[in-house]
Amino acid sequence: MTRNEKISASIFFISISLLVYFAFNSQKNKNKIIDKNRFSTVAKIYEIKSKRSFTYARYYFYFNNEKHFSGEYVDNDKRHIINKYYRVELSTVEPKYSRIYLDNEITDSSDIIKAGFKYN
Repeated sequence: MTRNEKISASIFFISISLLVYFAFNSQKNKNKIIDKNRFSTVAKIYEIKSKRSFTYARYYFYFNNEKHFSGEYVDNDKRHIINKYYRVELSTVEPKYSRIYLDNEITDSSDIIKAGFKYN
């Protein structure tokens, strides 16, 4: 391996390491903000997007009479969860920061209505 190839490889690995570090740190800070200012409500899954090696679930919820949109990566193609309701925790300071719990489906219509949805 030539000197230039070694330098290029080193720069590549350092860049990847920094990217992973900042992504992990960003997620950690998001979770801290949610935990510090936690509010629990109901969210509705409205879309599942699959691209190559990842699947993304898009959802929305109401907080302070405003509709907020968010999304989260999921394990696999879960099209069966579209139009279903799940518990979501969010930050009261930064509602854009949220965590959805796909193992906690909400089926009680009174909880869904209290969360701001029109239940059919």
